[in-house]
Amino acid sequence: MRVWGRRPLQVGSDDKVGRNPVWMLKPQSTAKRRTVGRRLTMRRGRMDVFSEEVVKHRLQAIRSDSAEHLEDLVLQLVCVCRDRYGVEVYSAETAQAAARYIAQLAGPHKRVLVNRSAVVNEIRPALLEQGLVVVDTYDEEFHHPDEGVQYYWEIEIPEPEAIWESFSQRMPSPQPHPTGDSVALIGVSSIGAADGTAYLVEHLGNISRLLQEARKVVLVVGLDKIAPTAEDAQFVAQAMALFGAPSIAMTTASHGHAGEDGAQTRLSRPGEDRPQEWHLVLLDNRRRWLLHSPFRSLFACIGCRACMRECPTFPYFGDDLERTPRDQLWKALRGDGYRLTDCVSCGRCKALCPMDIDLPMLISQVKGQHSQLKDEFFKRIDVLFALSSATAPLANFAFSARVVRYPVEWVSGLDRRRVLPRFHRRSFEDWARSRHARSSGEPKVVYYYGCYVNYTDPSLGRIVVELLERNGCEVVVPPQTCCGVAAFWYGDRKLARQYARKTVRSLLPWVERGYRVVVTCPSCGLALKHDFPLLFPDSDGVRHLAENTLDVPSLIFDLLQQGKWERPRFPLNLRIGYHTPCHLRIRGGGKESMALLATIPGLEVVEVDRGCCGLAGSYGLKAGNYVKSMAIGERIAEFLRSGGFDAVATDCAGCEMQIHAVSGLPVYHPLKLLWQGHGGVLEKGGSRYERRPRRDILPM
Repeated sequence: MRVWGRRPLQVGSDDKVGRNPVWMLKPQSTAKRRTVGRRLTMRRGRMDVFSEEVVKHRLQAIRSDSAEHLEDLVLQLVCVCRDRYGVEVYSAETAQAAARYIAQLAGPHKRVLVNRSAVVNEIRPALLEQGLVVVDTYDEEFHHPDEGVQYYWEIEIPEPEAIWESFSQRMPSPQPHPTGDSVALIGVSSIGAADGTAYLVEHLGNISRLLQEARKVVLVVGLDKIAPTAEDAQFVAQAMALFGAPSIAMTTASHGHAGEDGAQTRLSRPGEDRPQEWHLVLLDNRRRWLLHSPFRSLFACIGCRACMRECPTFPYFGDDLERTPRDQLWKALRGDGYRLTDCVSCGRCKALCPMDIDLPMLISQVKGQHSQLKDEFFKRIDVLFALSSATAPLANFAFSARVVRYPVEWVSGLDRRRVLPRFHRRSFEDWARSRHARSSGEPKVVYYYGCYVNYTDPSLGRIVVELLERNGCEVVVPPQTCCGVAAFWYGDRKLARQYARKTVRSLLPWVERGYRVVVTCPSCGLALKHDFPLLFPDSDGVRHLAENTLDVPSLIFDLLQQGKWERPRFPLNLRIGYHTPCHLRIRGGGKESMALLATIPGLEVVEVDRGCCGLAGSYGLKAGNYVKSMAIGERIAEFLRSGGFDAVATDCAGCEMQIHAVSGLPVYHPLKLLWQGHGGVLEKGGSRYERRPRRDILPM
């Protein structure tokens, strides 16, 4: 803990040294008009074309530079604030130290007014421990509609260029006119070390009011918010607004005032005419540690909250200001609480992160440090499947019997209400060993079928092989084992590597001979393409395997585009809702499956974009998560009920299980429908889940 400088800045005093320059980035209603006008008045090719990728590239460069030279930037910022502006800078190693300093500034009034900011929320518990009353000013000004936005598909997202333009005009902070003795605590969006210029992203007017009316203004700057220059700081703040705009409504509390009277509430009672004081708190709170830890990439986070936009479980993470996966991970790393068990490892946050931070992977590492005994059961789900298959049909009867479900839940944590798929005594592996394989053809592929196909849906595996061979492919099905995707996301890297080594030994020799690996399970595809390279970062063989792995629908779609795949000729007069599994969506997949379904005569395909299904691997299998899992899946069920669908298609076996559970509709893998379009006939129970009335809870 250290105080730099000898006095606080007093704005309005005779001191000739001014306060830190503070600029506001506010949405401008004329931004779109300016953009259109510029397009109409400039010659073709003369205008700089807006690109999110260009923004991300520069943003990542700025954040990398800031992390690399952090100590130099801190010293530079402190010197500028002290020598140029006369602002007292307090360096707080912990949230508690920052809270004690702020409590001293608040004095006997014990009241601080805050903006909506992650860094302010970070020190909120310590402020309350100091006996301070923390007053939120954002909700006071937000007009809450009767039916507000809850989910990303309800948001009408503006064009990214319009958002960028809207926040491109910086506005100076208002001139101070302090009233009473109020203390304003404001989290800074970004600050330039070279000249101390701070930027604040403001959507309403609460920050401007705080800067204008507070007697004491305390700017809280996390060390991760320091940028080299003012230009860099503005760019970071503008990017924060760009990527976070769609999440604003979703991160607004469900409470608050519903009219304008609250917005006009004075910050404090009028007081004597005294100048405004400015203070700056530099907060470490383990940020320096972060830079030298396995979680270094988290330092690059700009706090835009894009990571929670499609997060299926964010409502369960905590209060309104701690609902992003990033917030919960950072909270756990600081030792302020652990609530990451509700992370389902869907990967949607990584796909939306402008900094490409692999939050699910980082979260899994923390999960590995909080592993429970019952987790061992789900890490090795292949063992359960193998035993159940070996004892089928007895296992199927047992899992449907009340006398068995209760002790299974008690021992393993598998919820007694969850309906498991039917296990087959003759596995797909058994069938593959006895088949007569085609000895030549193009392209040459290795089919990695995974646990679900092997033990619960061998008919899908047979359909894949026969479809591909009918269209001239050579298909190899070597002996194989589970990919270990569950172990990876539970944070058990040792066990995950054991699974991965076996899989690599099985598949890599074929890849080196020119074969490509095809998968029908999105999670298996994610393991091979994403997890394995992380487990073995120095292995060229693993990278080669990842680069040559693709989903079967992607392979078929490519062949169709090249004229090397026969189009289906047999009609299916059905209205189908297609759900893209998370582990396929985050890899850019799903479009190929929909495109293949659209080639089937008579089949009407509608995308079901209602987020994660809620099963999420083993998350929805657990007794403690069953109710939440079904509530998440209900969003899909509502869409299906309102659309008059005959059935559902999805590439993931787990999604099949869940969507049938919440909707009662039959659910098919897209390749089974394609098989019928080519004249194939499904075996009895081909969807694995026949139409039946929905049952949330099995009879006990």
